[in-house]
Amino acid sequence: MLGIKTTFNEVEMNVKAGIEVMSVDALNYVLELEGEICSLDRTFTKNLRNTVYKLKERTSKEIYKEECKCGDSNRRHSKYVYDWAS
Repeated sequence: MLGIKTTFNEVEMNVKAGIEVMSVDALNYVLELEGEICSLDRTFTKNLRNTVYKLKERTSKEIYKEECKCGDSNRRHSKYVYDWAS
């Protein structure tokens, strides 16, 4: 099972309250709000690529990988972008 299907408002409420949320639901929440997430994000650094794969599989969302220019690191890294228009 990839995760419990929860409503967007329930995930938002849990994230704000500090209650632990499944990583797939938390990533979905971040992408819905921000539209993108850097691969160096400390929340998902350990398994962001795997979590993105699970989210794409579960929701069939269009999530693309692009070069990130956020300035957090001198090293080349990526960001994941949610294509909300598709």
